[in-house]
Amino acid sequence: MVSLLQPLVFSGKMPVEGAAELYIRGSYGSDTYGSLSLPAGESIDFFTYFNLFSSAKWRGWTGAENIGLILHGSGRAGVELTGHDISSGRSCALLNVEYNLEDEEILRIPEQDCFDVITFKVAADTECRISGGGWYGKTELERDVRAAVVICTFNREEYLWPNLESIIGVLPISWQVFVINQGTPFSEEKMNSMPETVRFFKNPNRGGSGGFTRGIVEALQAEEDFTHALLMDDDIRLEPSVLNRTNRLLVHLKPEYRKHFAAGAMIRMDNPLIQHECGAYWSGIRVKHSFHNLDLGLNGALLENEAVPGLGNHKEYAAWWYCAVPLSQDMLDDLPMPFFVNGDDIEYSLRRAPGLLRLNGISVWHEPFLAKASALKRYLTIRNGLIINVRADVPFLVSLFFVCGRWARMLLQRNNEGRVFIKLAVMHFLDSPDKLWDMCGPKLFEIQPDIIKTDNFIRLILKFVRYYKKAKTEYRNISLDLKTWRINVQ
Repeated sequence: MVSLLQPLVFSGKMPVEGAAELYIRGSYGSDTYGSLSLPAGESIDFFTYFNLFSSAKWRGWTGAENIGLILHGSGRAGVELTGHDISSGRSCALLNVEYNLEDEEILRIPEQDCFDVITFKVAADTECRISGGGWYGKTELERDVRAAVVICTFNREEYLWPNLESIIGVLPISWQVFVINQGTPFSEEKMNSMPETVRFFKNPNRGGSGGFTRGIVEALQAEEDFTHALLMDDDIRLEPSVLNRTNRLLVHLKPEYRKHFAAGAMIRMDNPLIQHECGAYWSGIRVKHSFHNLDLGLNGALLENEAVPGLGNHKEYAAWWYCAVPLSQDMLDDLPMPFFVNGDDIEYSLRRAPGLLRLNGISVWHEPFLAKASALKRYLTIRNGLIINVRADVPFLVSLFFVCGRWARMLLQRNNEGRVFIKLAVMHFLDSPDKLWDMCGPKLFEIQPDIIKTDNFIRLILKFVRYYKKAKTEYRNISLDLKTWRINVQ
């Protein structure tokens, strides 16, 4: 049967200012119903971040065939479809036809033209109104997808309530929102103003790992038999159609892709055309952002964003600002690491995700991550990075270079506090993994560097070399089942 794969997205009420080029380019008007009005002689271009069609990915991930475009509205226009090949850089006109919008005819892409990306333009012959449309295809794999949108929040109500209001009206059928509140209790009036599709859970402040783990557990134990947990930050800005786009992708996936994580890209809120990353990987020393700083207002950048990133021997991970995780009951014995902050999403993706699904248009806007070079940040980077390395089988020499390189930098900067926290991170890594549970709450921020007693660095590194293998075994065998989480966190 022919199904809607990807609906067109009009600018409407943009979540952030200055993002119009991600929707449609050209001169057009819009009415109160969100339709586009196009005077005779004017043209608009849908070669944009939200409206290009990733043909190769849709064909590969879903097996969709007989793909085509349908436009709804009134008036007559010329419609030109163009195919783009990423590897060669070749673009080719596929169709150029006169289109009567009242007919809602499907403009099929020739099956022999399997380009990576398909885009289109509309040139009005008469005054036109475009009320909607989308990309359709034939697929035999459609299934029910029921997602719990898990939002972990800590005293950020100024972001949380606007985000809830923007998404509750566009939730796909059978989806719900789970708000995990780890801060000040919400007012009963506020919670009662939300529909039944929004559920609230109070949780101790255990950071991202604690909050999102609570959401995953609640979704797994809910009566609704959820298929996915969509993990989402509270302080993002979201194009509401992204939820439907994510749903349509998950609905049509081939069985071999149904355990993949759907990873949302991050676009900078302060510069809403610039992408921070679309996927990332951990090198064993630092995070490497895929497709970093691309200007999504440029055609070339949009095509580059469709490519397979060069990862070498590394594996991508999905950040939890927007990440759809397939659910299965075995996850109750294999929950996220209790990192509190910094690296929980990395370790969990490397462990649970066989791959990532990345698609233009599935993304969020987020405030940029400023370089907060605090001593505590260095501590978390080293401690959690070493744990990620041993659980992901990163070679020992990489971990040794990771520690020594950060120490040398602090030495050159004459940063005594930074050196103390790096030594503390190595000491805590070599301690029993069970002590992680003691450091997965606000107690983490009570560390006072002036009272910390540490070995000198050479002695500590010798101990690190001697006990690394033992620590590796202990961390790989750490219990992450639901019972352990409840005893130590809730």
